[in-house]
Amino acid sequence: MKKFLALLLAVLSIVSLMSLAFFGVAAEKEEDVHIYAVVYAKGGVPVMYEPTPSFRYDTPGWVTVSADTPLAIDYEFVCWQDKDGKRYDPGDKIYVNTEVKLTPVMAPKTDGDDHTVRTIKTAFQALIRVLGKAFGFFKTLEDFNAEP
Repeated sequence: MKKFLALLLAVLSIVSLMSLAFFGVAAEKEEDVHIYAVVYAKGGVPVMYEPTPSFRYDTPGWVTVSADTPLAIDYEFVCWQDKDGKRYDPGDKIYVNTEVKLTPVMAPKTDGDDHTVRTIKTAFQALIRVLGKAFGFFKTLEDFNAEP
């Protein structure tokens, strides 16, 4: 019984050392992967819906600013702005060689609706976008609505 227990402990030790070695190799490989991203910040107004960041892997390069824009109840999206004040419209190209943070520029809505109606409309639009992301419709709608 003692021999069996010693053998079992030896095997467990070897397996645990192998897993540590494998983890070390996996961690080294993860460091080799660089992610360059356009992150869409919240800005100064509360939003009901936030767009998904745009990513580029391994090498710096050009990324298209998303047509997926934030939704706020009492504000409408105007454009994106970087930390230097440069403005970007959805569909513009931006060179990414690090993480770029774009903040939305929002303007007060002038549609004449009261806050309750705006809340319902914005919630419905946010639901459509979330379901679209979940089922892959947003890209299709984006292509469909694109001008020729």
